[in-house]
Amino acid sequence: MAYSLHQIPNDIFRDMILPYTYCPQPAALLEDLLSYHQTMSRVKTLYITRYPMQPVLGEVEDDSYHAWLSNDICRFLNDDQPTMYGYVAFYRVIFRRLYMNHTKDLQMIRPPAEFGDDGDMFSDIKVSIGLLNPTERLRLERFLDSFDMDQ
Repeated sequence: MAYSLHQIPNDIFRDMILPYTYCPQPAALLEDLLSYHQTMSRVKTLYITRYPMQPVLGEVEDDSYHAWLSNDICRFLNDDQPTMYGYVAFYRVIFRRLYMNHTKDLQMIRPPAEFGDDGDMFSDIKVSIGLLNPTERLRLERFLDSFDMDQ
């Protein structure tokens, strides 16, 4: 049986439902969410175009661009230095934003060995982009756009 809004008693509506309509989210949070989704969309489109799906042993790899995108985001975070030589301060500052790292000394910060246990192969990309602020995401997009693929 469906109820209409008019069947809800006025005091229930006034005291229990209406207050939730007066809790708008901060503009900065909304801008951050929009920035995250726009960056995810742009970089995925860029890398799908840059690394088109190729048949491998007769099957099409749907995520052939994933490894390249993950690697290039890591390059951006580590100031274009291989992580085998260590992590730069910017990389550590970004990963300190994770709750599990927020109280650690900066020199003790390491990225998680595994991102997510849910089988989502894009979780490392999602976490890395999610830790950035909107200005840093724009820098990431410019960094990823700057690669000359003809070299």
